[in-house]
Amino acid sequence: MATTLNDVARAAGVSRSTASRVLAGTKRNVDPALADRVFQASAELGYRTNAVARALRTQRTRMIGVVVPSLQNAYFANVVHSLSSEISDHGGGLLVAASEDQPEVERERLLGFRDSIVESLVVVPTSRVNSGPAINEVAESLPVVQLDRYADGVEAPYVGINNRLAVQLMVTHLRSRGYERLLFLGADEESSAGGERIEAFKVYKGSGDEIRVVPSFSVEAGRAAAIEIMEHSELPGAVVCSADVLAVGVFSTLQHQGVSIPEQVAVTGFDDTQLLELMTPALTTIRPPLPVMAKATIEALADLADGASRATVPAAAQRFDPGLITRFST
Repeated sequence: MATTLNDVARAAGVSRSTASRVLAGTKRNVDPALADRVFQASAELGYRTNAVARALRTQRTRMIGVVVPSLQNAYFANVVHSLSSEISDHGGGLLVAASEDQPEVERERLLGFRDSIVESLVVVPTSRVNSGPAINEVAESLPVVQLDRYADGVEAPYVGINNRLAVQLMVTHLRSRGYERLLFLGADEESSAGGERIEAFKVYKGSGDEIRVVPSFSVEAGRAAAIEIMEHSELPGAVVCSADVLAVGVFSTLQHQGVSIPEQVAVTGFDDTQLLELMTPALTTIRPPLPVMAKATIEALADLADGASRATVPAAAQRFDPGLITRFST
């Protein structure tokens, strides 16, 4: 097992914070004799300061690898931007790769990062069922945090949002505006986010509501769903999309077919990407607290880099509450 900062502190007979300051080169107010003991213990134990933990203290972060399902989905671009903003505050940077929504490609990206210059990893798992083995394999060598989605059977910490609350906020909003016959457009049941949102709508589903599941979170899937909606004699009161990319496909197709939004049918998104704000009318959506999530992710990586247990950093899962952004599509 790799030597941790706690091991060095114990061997030197000092506190963990003292050992950390000495090894980070910020040993002000540390007795020189104590500092010598820390250096001696570090050398004897073969301790190697992890760059992520050191960087968060010294503003000299190296690189963090990030694997997301797709770089064509604007939401994941926002995820990367939030991580980049957070880590740049500490002088670091990111290397980013896409898994193309394929577990086998995801595995290649993860293993490639493990053998590269990155010293920790953030992954948005593409599959709740199939992503776990590769994540676990990489987590044996590097600090790993799952962001936005999680895979089953993985001890690596998870940072995400409360999907059930998100769906509740949207349904409550639509009911308060008098909308009935809600059509929930779910997608990608294999991902934890897709599955949780579908299950959440089942909880709040009314007698006249409906759920349809499309293969992927994509504009194309939204367009295809809208074409099917138009084939029915009666439009739903509102189309509740489980991702902004779906909402863009639904919205643009319905408008092209001459459907007035929101007069004939309301359309909502989920992710608060900039696309929805630029549409006319601008779309109501759910806003994940990405800056808060990014901060929690970097903090979890730093804790792991300092040798903390994967199961206690600072908890196995952190879920943050999203917000409802009301615009003119409802």
